[in-house]
Amino acid sequence: MKRCHCNLQNVLLLGERTCVLPLRAPPCACGEMDRCKHVVRLRLGHDHSILNPQKWHCVDCSTTDSVWACLKCSHVACGRFMEEHSLKHFQESHHPLAMEVRELDVFCFACGDYVLNDNAEGDLKLLRGALSTLALRHRRKTLLAKMLQRWTSRHKELQAEPHSATRRRLAPGVTGLRNLGNTCYMNSILQVLSHLQKFRECFLTLDLANMPLTSCPLGRTAELVQPKETRCSTRQQMSLCHELHTLFRVMWSGRWSLVSPFAMLHSVWNLIPAFRGYDQQDAQEFLCE
Repeated sequence: MKRCHCNLQNVLLLGERTCVLPLRAPPCACGEMDRCKHVVRLRLGHDHSILNPQKWHCVDCSTTDSVWACLKCSHVACGRFMEEHSLKHFQESHHPLAMEVRELDVFCFACGDYVLNDNAEGDLKLLRGALSTLALRHRRKTLLAKMLQRWTSRHKELQAEPHSATRRRLAPGVTGLRNLGNTCYMNSILQVLSHLQKFRECFLTLDLANMPLTSCPLGRTAELVQPKETRCSTRQQMSLCHELHTLFRVMWSGRWSLVSPFAMLHSVWNLIPAFRGYDQQDAQEFLCE
């Protein structure tokens, strides 16, 4: 293979094929950039900065962008696209080789170009493999630390807030209905009806006596448990209007996140015998009834 140099381009003659490549930098001082003579055996201790992601920042300006680690000593500095502190280090120490800690490129300041070759022992290849694994572990550790910090901060905020303040933040209408045993057919219809504004207002404006509400806390939420026993001896004659009025009033009070509609279920059983028990039922049939 023959190589001829000019001021603008390199021409590689490969048999009868010619490849034209633009020059990235002035001609290399060592004569041939693909075989940089400054790549010698690396001697990196376990305490070298390049092996510690916590030290991947410029020692002069503290930036973490475009950080280059000297392969001769433990100096870490920013590259030419920042403040060029790595070039300053070369001018003072005459250490030619530096590696970008994230992109893993190697640059020779003595030659003024990137290094493509490795030494006979393959030290650069081994170092790149080790840094790839190290960088991956560091990113995972950093991500887990951030997630843990956010979770801890949020947990402390919830612990510091009073229970009543948490309950006041509940939005009216955002109330779940507990499944009492294959009662999802009833719950789904009740949720749909409660979010029909005209239908809901019709029952909420009924002048019915308000029944006392009792609750039991579940963690940081509150659940309203309707009584299972009948409220009076004339239970079978009681209209569903009363139960719908009571249930809608609870669901749209903004005080409860969950309701166990036992009273509504027992009222349905008393007035619509076909739906007694805990068998699976059809929601459309329930709506028609």
